[in-house]
Formats: sequence, C-alpha cells, structure tokens
Amino acid sequence: STSCIIPSLFTEGLKHRAQCIVAHPANPPYYCTLVEVVPAPWTSEETVKRTLEIQKDIGQSPIYIRKELNGFVSNRIQYAILMECWRLVEEGVCSVEDADVALTEGIGMRYAFMGNFETMQLNAQGAVDYCERYGENIKRVCVEQQELGARDLSGPTLEAVASYLNSKIPLDKLEERRAWRDGWLKALSKEKMERRNTALQNL
Repeated sequence: STSCIIPSLFTEGLKHRAQCIVAHPANPPYYCTLVEVVPAPWTSEETVKRTLEIQKDIGQSPIYIRKELNGFVSNRIQYAILMECWRLVEEGVCSVEDADVALTEGIGMRYAFMGNFETMQLNAQGAVDYCERYGENIKRVCVEQQELGARDLSGPTLEAVASYLNSKIPLDKLEERRAWRDGWLKALSKEKMERRNTALQNL
C-alpha cells in the first residue's frame, strides 16, 4: 500500500519493474474488503491478473485501477464528499454535525451495500430514465461546486470542525472511538456476508 502514491514514481528504475504493483486497502482493512489494484504503465498483465486473483482468494474485493492518478479511486470519491461538506459548513449552509448526519443517516446507509450507479438504476426506471429526469440539475449543481472551487482545509472552518470533533471525541478517547467504529464495521461486515451467502443459497 502507498496511500496516494502512484507506482511509477518509485518503480521505474527497478530491474523487475514489470512485477511491481500497488495494492491499496481501505481502512481498517480487516473489516473493509476493498483493495485498489494499481499497476504502473510497465506492470505486466500477468502481474495484474495474479494480484487480482490473490486478493479475491483471500476474501478481499479488489478493483482494477486502469490509469495512474493521484488518490486512486476511493480517496478521490471520499475527497469530493469531504470538500463539499467543508464548503457547506464554510458557507453557513449547515453545521459540522448536520453535514455528518446527512451521510450517516442518509446516503451512507445505502453506500454500505450499493454504489452510486446502482442507486441511479433504482431511484428511477433505470439509469437512462434517471439521467433524463435529474441529469440537468445534477450538472447545474456540479457547475456551482466547480465555481465555488476547492478550499484550503484551514482557517475558521477548520477551527469549527476541530472544535466540534474534539468535543464529541476528545483526543485522549480516540482509541476508544476507533474500537467503537470497528465494532460497527464488524457487525456490518458480518451482516453483509450472511446476506450474500443466503442470496447464493437461494439461487
């Protein structure tokens, strides 16, 4: 794992660079099974294929990142959500707490078992109907977001975010909260596995 570092930055001069590849897990990896498999331009197809097979064999959920880019896929999605939440707080649209609740009690509920594209399919009469109904407004919102631009994660907004988080989770209680998080993830992971096994048995 390299966090956001693409493999071509440190493998180009290696003798066996065709065998070099990044396998970037989600955090914490013992409950989140996602692994982003990221080859360099010179990584062999066999290395990619074998890495995907190994990840599947040990129970992970690998995705193949076909192009190198900063942040890979999951971080870029996460950062897009974080930046929008940051702007909403900075613009006075909602509080830090409410921005989090919008995720934990809203879209985050379904993200645990289906992604954005499947949501499109189910929230209308298929993806085509969804885009025909909502596509223009989605585009307008995204243009507004682009005009608002990226924000520095600092200043008064950071002070507000840190103040809320430190009151909710004091720094000396981080380990306890991580254990709480892991307990939820363990229960969710078990539930997903049991439901998948039941679905397979009913095929």
